[in-house]
Amino acid sequence: ASRISIEDVFVGKAGQRMQPLFEDMAMHARSHLVAQRGNRIARSLLPALLPAAVAPLYLRALTRPGFDVFRDSSDVGSHRRQLAMLGAMIRQRI
Repeated sequence: ASRISIEDVFVGKAGQRMQPLFEDMAMHARSHLVAQRGNRIARSLLPALLPAAVAPLYLRALTRPGFDVFRDSSDVGSHRRQLAMLGAMIRQRI
């Protein structure tokens, strides 16, 4: 793995060399999500926690093969975000 200088990051030249960083971040985030997946959430707390239901969608986008943070979008369509949150609300689980 090649080293990434802070200058490369700020001028947008690090690109795909940052992929291992995103994969590591995604692995840790997914492990936290999986640890909580089976826990039922009180309906009164759901509004505060529903945004976490879309995290897997963003993690998938960030870890796509060839993803370049300076070139590619990690945006997720609003309909997909809403469906993920609706599903979490119905299941009362993130």
